[in-house]
Amino acid sequence: MQPPRVGIIVPPDNHVAEVEAAVDLTGCCTVHVARFPPVRELPMRDRLATYNTQVGFCADTLAGLAPAAVLVACTGSSYLLGPEDDDVLYRGVSAETGSEVRGICRCIRDRLASVAARSIVLVSPYEPWLTDLSVGYWDAAGIKVAEVYAVGGGRHPYVIGEHEISAALDGVTDRVADAVLVTGTGVATLHAVQCAQQRLSVPVLSSMRCGLDWLRSIVTRPPKTQL
Repeated sequence: MQPPRVGIIVPPDNHVAEVEAAVDLTGCCTVHVARFPPVRELPMRDRLATYNTQVGFCADTLAGLAPAAVLVACTGSSYLLGPEDDDVLYRGVSAETGSEVRGICRCIRDRLASVAARSIVLVSPYEPWLTDLSVGYWDAAGIKVAEVYAVGGGRHPYVIGEHEISAALDGVTDRVADAVLVTGTGVATLHAVQCAQQRLSVPVLSSMRCGLDWLRSIVTRPPKTQL
């Protein structure tokens, strides 16, 4: 029997998300990747806006594989929309494609709700303007950002190493907020988050951790019984 399939949609130069997905989900499903069209000539804000217009097209390229679910592993494009328009976009794409398509920020919101987190410490590898957008997104979602730890000094997230994420997490103290969130999918985070969780008493999450756990929950849930 063939294992279930899941899809992941990533920005064209993101070299981390699919690797973490393939390693983390090995044994429960196969991972199939689609990439947003390259629009490298555009400023980052315009690139993110373009990605939002291409979600349906990219999901459709995976439709022939009949994926159990499709995760859009791009936080910045959702931060550009805000939570309400984010949900509207993915409800529409899911209805059009017939697949369960979800943006990764919705996965994070659901995980924060599951641990009753109403405030977070945010570890961000973004440029300041995008970090500000992310804070606004979480505020609109009813999540207070108690502290922000910026990583990378304004460099592109894809050149930031996991050791830099670990160093930022080393500076986070307990009880400042209900949870810690490492945002972004283009920086390796899973090992850093696992190590930080051993030290901190509040949940330590990352964008990819939340997204991958959602995919796993889809492929491992019991089938619906026929009445």
